[in-house]
Amino acid sequence: MMPCTRWLCSFRRSGRSRKECDKEDSLCNKSNVNEEYLRTFRTKSYIEICNKAQASNRSRLSSSCSTSLPPICMNLTESLLEPRQEIINNLTQNFKVHRLIVDYFEASLDACRCCDIILEGIHSTRLSYTRITRVVKLGNIVLNDFNDSGNEKTKKDIHKEVASFLIKLENSRLSVISTMQFRDRFIELLQRLTSKRKKMKRELTLIRVCKKVTGIALVTSHGAILNAAAKGVFIMINDLDTMSRMVKRLNDEVEHKKMVADVCVKNVRSKCEIVKQVMNEFSDQESRFLEQLEELEKHVYLCFLMVNKSRRLVMQQII
Repeated sequence: MMPCTRWLCSFRRSGRSRKECDKEDSLCNKSNVNEEYLRTFRTKSYIEICNKAQASNRSRLSSSCSTSLPPICMNLTESLLEPRQEIINNLTQNFKVHRLIVDYFEASLDACRCCDIILEGIHSTRLSYTRITRVVKLGNIVLNDFNDSGNEKTKKDIHKEVASFLIKLENSRLSVISTMQFRDRFIELLQRLTSKRKKMKRELTLIRVCKKVTGIALVTSHGAILNAAAKGVFIMINDLDTMSRMVKRLNDEVEHKKMVADVCVKNVRSKCEIVKQVMNEFSDQESRFLEQLEELEKHVYLCFLMVNKSRRLVMQQII
């Protein structure tokens, strides 16, 4: 991916100092993107989008509970995406922008929908994991005197809770999430932008030879729009790569917990030492697993924020 970054800011080189161009080029470097992520986590805009997302979730979940319906989808794209898609549709029609820019806005919308899918997976996995706290408490009661006949009911409760937890993990939406279809599409779009950039660069050279000032301004303007879109696509690809790695890591943890839960279900009524090891496993790993879920959730909100920032920038270049 790195070779693609070299041209992302090159549309604006004409008429600008080398220092200005170098500064803008540096924004496309992957290390700079990572540094920008870290800074963004501390910004007011990031905190605001987190608060907005969480408020929307609470409202939706409250509505779901009041109607005795199962948890609904997050669908945060509806409340977080900026500018709104209907505004973008009107903009692209009225200004008759290039098809690549229309594709960019559609891709950015899909990136947010991908974030929604990941949030649903986080939510379902987190709900599944609430049973573990109860399992550990019940386990501590049983392990004090594993052979006490009075503990048989508690053992049955543990068996029931862990078996339920195992079923919920099997049905976890997090385990079926794949960002590859989105990533492949974004890479293909970036390649098309690259091809268009090369064509426009040749056109700009020809126009300069002919000294057509109006043509230079027009091509430069179109180039700035494509440049802003390309930078946005590049950042979306990085976001998807990051979230994909985090989802994979969590899925590995989920698979491990399935195995541990299965061992517990098979031995909860007969083997004290195995049950003790399982309880320790659940207790020791619970906070780390929940932290990983929270970390992924933060990156999802970050992706929403970066998409919105890019969309606004492209819109500003158009108008």
